[in-house]
Amino acid sequence: MSKLVEDQYVSKPFMQEEEIQLIKDSILQIANTKDKISCFEWGSGGSTEYFVDFLSNEGFSFEWHSAEHNPEWAKKVDDKIINKKFHMHAFDYGGYTRAETRKLCMKEYVDMPLAIDGKFDIMIVDGRKRSRCMNVAREKISAEGVVFLHDCDREHYHSAIENFSNKLIVKRLLMAGVKA
Repeated sequence: MSKLVEDQYVSKPFMQEEEIQLIKDSILQIANTKDKISCFEWGSGGSTEYFVDFLSNEGFSFEWHSAEHNPEWAKKVDDKIINKKFHMHAFDYGGYTRAETRKLCMKEYVDMPLAIDGKFDIMIVDGRKRSRCMNVAREKISAEGVVFLHDCDREHYHSAIENFSNKLIVKRLLMAGVKA
């Protein structure tokens, strides 16, 4: 688990402060109403460590799943997070650049949440195949849950965004829910 350094976690999400705060506020709002919070993210990194630490330090019961398309990166992230509530799901498709992964289907990566029982309260889409991940997120998000799409300003994500009834965009982060 990371230690706090001058009120900041050692690893931070590659997001703007307003985006981080919006996710933290949503996590707190949901976690304060449940015995256990269930989270899933596509794409691991600083946000993974940061939000797992945040939930641990706040004392919430939770489970965090992360799908990562690059097994070497997945190992680095997984090695940094010593928490039994964290589960890394690594996939190896052989191509790691955007150009290489655009040509790949990556079905197992996209559909990973479908293999996990239950719904998720928080889902963060910040990896590859974001439009398809948003479609899976719509199926797997709980009624009061929230889906976050990072870099939502990219035009090719707009069709997936339209499938959500509630939307709020803060900077480059979309906050979406299915509850009307």
